[in-house]
Amino acid sequence: MTGQNDKDTDAVAYTPIHLLAEYLRSGALSASGLLDTYLQRIRRHGEKLHAFISVYENEARAAAELADRAFKSGQTLGPLHGIPIALKDLIDIEGRTTTGGSLFWRDRVSLVTATVAKRLNAAGMISRLGKS
Repeated sequence: MTGQNDKDTDAVAYTPIHLLAEYLRSGALSASGLLDTYLQRIRRHGEKLHAFISVYENEARAAAELADRAFKSGQTLGPLHGIPIALKDLIDIEGRTTTGGSLFWRDRVSLVTATVAKRLNAAGMISRLGKS
């Protein structure tokens, strides 16, 4: 994925999730490469859109590398394994700031992880990408 032009990364970014999952399982696409595509888009549009409070790039990268190793050994966690996702700032993740879109909660750190985040992780999604 690295070195591709904006048109190529845009095409991957708009690929339907079921096809991305198929490409990951078949080895036509790596979870790390897919993550790089989305991180590149966040960097490119972040200043203008202000869509992310935090981007957990290191954690997401580690999760993508684990997914790639699992795919190479023929293992999958579920139908969404290796697909990056950004979680809305309304979904608690333990130890992370969750403002709920409110300045009042700008320093609120979640004490628990929401069930939806746990289930997405269990399905193999890389939900550590960030919160929008």
